[in-house]
Amino acid sequence: LPLAHSLAGYTVLQGQRLQFFEKTWQNVLLFVVLANLADADFLPGFFVGNPNAFHQLQSHSIGASVLVGLFGAWYFGRKNQRYAATFAVIALAYFSHVLLDYFNHDMRAPFGVMLFWPFSSEHFTAPQSIFVAVHKSSASGTFLQSLWHARNGQALLRELLVMTPIALLAWWTNRNRKTNSH
Repeated sequence: LPLAHSLAGYTVLQGQRLQFFEKTWQNVLLFVVLANLADADFLPGFFVGNPNAFHQLQSHSIGASVLVGLFGAWYFGRKNQRYAATFAVIALAYFSHVLLDYFNHDMRAPFGVMLFWPFSSEHFTAPQSIFVAVHKSSASGTFLQSLWHARNGQALLRELLVMTPIALLAWWTNRNRKTNSH
């Protein structure tokens, strides 16, 4: 579900010092989008009648994280002239999605994520899941409705319990870092 990914993106934002936009909410939105971007692979599946058709393939990999990081470094690096740092933080925000999905209990083949693409097309999953599998239909017509399944309430609760303390710790650490630097 997007909740854990959004909290992971927020955590990455809090752990870095670059400012991409003047307004805080714009930076938060950027990192939330980056952390959820890998799931854009559902969109082409809608056109073929199965939103899951392309899910957790190349978009869920180190290779995709590097590509997004390179694009982000090109786009934002022109403004801040900190290409390497910009690349790293944007790639990490994107990769946070891949990492969380690696620790998700996957109930649909192929199991796991294409973690090391383009070097390998093999799927990998953690030996021990942290997150609960999300129920989602394979039919475009019922996909969005299926997300309201009762089992997804358990997944949502687990995401909150795991990710909220991490995000709060990152926020608190960042706040104290800013307070101590003034």
